[in-house]
Amino acid sequence: MSSSLSPVSDGQAPSLLWGPFFGMLLSAVLVGTVGAQAWTYFHRNSDSVLLRATVVVLFNFVLVSNCLDIATTFNYTISHFEDPAAIDQLPRYFIVELVVSGIPVFIVDVFFASRIHHLNRGYSCLSYIIVITALTAFACGCVPAGFLFNVPTRINLSSTWVKSPFCAQNVLRAFTALISSGAICWAYRGNLAKTKRTKSVLQSIIQFTVTRGILLSVVQIMVAVMFEVAPQTLRWVIFHMMLDKIYVITMLTMLNSRANFRETLSVPITDSDFLRRSLSASKKMKNITIIARNSMQLQANDPNDQVPSQVDYQQGNLVKAESDSDIDLQSLRSGQLAGILVSHEKITAIDYGNARHSPV
Repeated sequence: MSSSLSPVSDGQAPSLLWGPFFGMLLSAVLVGTVGAQAWTYFHRNSDSVLLRATVVVLFNFVLVSNCLDIATTFNYTISHFEDPAAIDQLPRYFIVELVVSGIPVFIVDVFFASRIHHLNRGYSCLSYIIVITALTAFACGCVPAGFLFNVPTRINLSSTWVKSPFCAQNVLRAFTALISSGAICWAYRGNLAKTKRTKSVLQSIIQFTVTRGILLSVVQIMVAVMFEVAPQTLRWVIFHMMLDKIYVITMLTMLNSRANFRETLSVPITDSDFLRRSLSASKKMKNITIIARNSMQLQANDPNDQVPSQVDYQQGNLVKAESDSDIDLQSLRSGQLAGILVSHEKITAIDYGNARHSPV
């Protein structure tokens, strides 16, 4: 490793400043997006105190990271504008930013690991792997920051103590993003419902998760490759300054999308609409709760079919019955149903029409 660096000429300085300058601008735009997403989250969701506090912490770290980005660019472009040689020195703001920007990335990775754990306990091993990998990546990011804090020169970006852990950090982050996205997609893929509405929601979640995994992995690999090839040009800083904001945006986007998914699933399901779609796939279904105007409508046309034999609720002229056996939905076409619940389709919305009394 060389101990000195030739002074930067007046013509070289502007090209070296492109990375910090444009990285700061794009980072500021993404901070505005994070702010809008956070505002939407607190006005549309009522989650636990822990989750709401996590969003507050993430937003504060993103703000601090952006302030450090601005301070770094200010140091290069304003404070030492007439001193081209000043770019050979790395500002302390930039070195601190290397650590601060890694904290929200680590928190988001842990959040998705916890979602995977709650989604399917069989994936607990993957959750632990994600947490361990995310923690290792954060530790790798602290190593070059500690080294550069003692010798804050641009030439030391090419040092093995900086390049190796920094590239390892980005590769581990990309690996973590792929694992978390793959686990979520696989868990939802195995639970796709036959109901068009529910299936549409799950497909939207899968598409978002796949897009998130690909986006984060591509950006991480780009940072790693650009830093490995030419660390002293500072062009890799453009993507580095945006990374923590992109992570937080993906998390808030997923949290905010739940309100839209609830609205989609809460639209009442009419008897004719349900029967039309169910009959297109199969004439007989299990685990159906039928709410009819009277018990006569619970009789099947086919004597060989089993129908609910036990009425467990009756109020006014509404009758509710459940069955674990096959029910011929074709036989229910002629009856005017107050509502239908399908347990294995996870539909909870009921259309009671003009009924005066609700059996639930």
